[in-house]
Amino acid sequence: MKIHYLIKILILLTLSQFALSEKYYVDLALGSSIFNRDDFNNPEMNIEIHKDQSGLSASIIGGVSFNEYISMEVAYNDLGEYSERVNFNSGSFSGSHISSQFDFYSYSLALIPSYPILNEWNVYAKLGVHNWRAIGNGEIYWYKNDIFDYKEDFKEKENDDDYFVGVGTSYALTDKLISKFFIVYYELMEADIVNYSASLGYKF
Repeated sequence: MKIHYLIKILILLTLSQFALSEKYYVDLALGSSIFNRDDFNNPEMNIEIHKDQSGLSASIIGGVSFNEYISMEVAYNDLGEYSERVNFNSGSFSGSHISSQFDFYSYSLALIPSYPILNEWNVYAKLGVHNWRAIGNGEIYWYKNDIFDYKEDFKEKENDDDYFVGVGTSYALTDKLISKFFIVYYELMEADIVNYSASLGYKF
């Protein structure tokens, strides 16, 4: 069974718990993502890579607390935008470039083990899977020694299933309002994302 089918099934099971439990919550998170993508190098072409590796992120999270130590969360995550330009500065393709820009989104499911350290403070971990999507566009420009001059725009979509892990801390502002700060590492096919976020949540 593909992971994204499993995610959808478990999301439905988790949402069904909302009607059975009084210990569910909703979080709204804002943060920043740092993208790490594998580089490709060719010394003969003297490749120069310019990256914008950070982007704003936002998440909508719904969770169910089974007890004070274990919760489960489903989320929609806008992980931000990554852009890159690759310039070829020498060799037969000197003057060529490839530029691209991708927006990353994911649907995720996570198990949240937590431990109270004070009455208001908790520390916790996130262990989960996510179905991510990358939607991008860009430009390819090839130039070779006055022999040819070629330009093409492109659009691209990718999606896959991967894992993520994270750690965080929460503080109860009131009986109903909870603030959180967390760091999450998302694995992707040819890259990874480290996300830093703060959230404000409401317990029902």
